[in-house]
Amino acid sequence: EGFKTDPNTGFSFPLTNDFQMAGKKLQLLGMGTRKKLVLNVYSVALYGSKPVTKALAKKSDGQSNCDTIMESKGTKAATLTMNLGLNAEKMAEALTNIDGVDQPVKDKFGEM
Repeated sequence: EGFKTDPNTGFSFPLTNDFQMAGKKLQLLGMGTRKKLVLNVYSVALYGSKPVTKALAKKSDGQSNCDTIMESKGTKAATLTMNLGLNAEKMAEALTNIDGVDQPVKDKFGEM
């Protein structure tokens, strides 16, 4: 099967992934790292079924990979691997500190 490693975080992702809800093997389409200042916050890997990979192979020059993936009829899935020891509590705390969100909404999110 094999793996591909994100050079920024060292996290490895399988080249194919059998997602339980999709019920089929999906191919690794790509991966990326979310950086905040100089810190690598997380790695994300994007997977797609055969119709998605076929759509990417046939895409027109003017169309972005993102548009092609989103417009394709196939199954898509992503995995997110957190770095820096961030846990759900820290994520919830950070998300509840977003400006412009009403306090009741922040409180409800913080309870999750």
